[in-house]
Amino acid sequence: MSDITNTQEIFQAYLLDNQDQRVLKQVTQPNRGTIEQRLSIYAKAYWLRLYRHHCDFYPTLRAVMGEKPFELLIEAYVNAEPSTFPSIAQTAYGLSDYLRQKEQVYLADLAKFECMLQRIIDEGEGGRLEPSQLQSIEPHRWPFLQFHLHPTVHCFTSAWDVTVPWYAHNIEGKAPQEPLLKETHILLWRQGIEPYYLVISPAECWMLQAFREGKTFQEVGDGLADFMPANDIAPFLIQHLQGWLQMGTFADFSLKPAALNN
Repeated sequence: MSDITNTQEIFQAYLLDNQDQRVLKQVTQPNRGTIEQRLSIYAKAYWLRLYRHHCDFYPTLRAVMGEKPFELLIEAYVNAEPSTFPSIAQTAYGLSDYLRQKEQVYLADLAKFECMLQRIIDEGEGGRLEPSQLQSIEPHRWPFLQFHLHPTVHCFTSAWDVTVPWYAHNIEGKAPQEPLLKETHILLWRQGIEPYYLVISPAECWMLQAFREGKTFQEVGDGLADFMPANDIAPFLIQHLQGWLQMGTFADFSLKPAALNN
């Protein structure tokens, strides 16, 4: 290991845990003040940058909690979960899990929702399945179709309707409303560089998860029998498939291998 690399790692260790005193031997004594005071400038700057990033990442959570409680939360989280990531963006990803460990379930779900909206902005690109691509599929092969979700498509289920405070704060510019204790299924996706969300039904959420797991069109139709009468399944499937195609929910499709011989 080179001297510069060793020094950088020692300096990083000090920023992440100021109990690590090895860096004191690497810093020149300043003309005024102490080595500790000189290092504290960098430590405070690092903390402020982390805190401001979390403020930008979780604006609704910050508004719901209030400034000081949110600051104390981020301080406790950063101290409990020192960053191991090269990018500051990734330091915020674990806040929902941290809140859940503290049994702050509503705040954990709100944090997860905000985090997912932020993360899909940076997720990888994928193709977009167009309706015209399905026109050549022969009818007897449709039961074997497997639809592949776009990489930015996710479903999230919360015990609270966390979209209510998010919408009030970010769209209406109002104080976040009281949470609704109501199981809510949320579809998140990206169009271009903009993240979107939509509250969906349990059946829709199950369908998307089934497609993610590789279930065929027929298997998804059979599974919907748990949610609705048999006569409603076909119209429900067609309606939502058309809507999701227009939204860019699917990246591609494939035929289950057994169908290729038919």
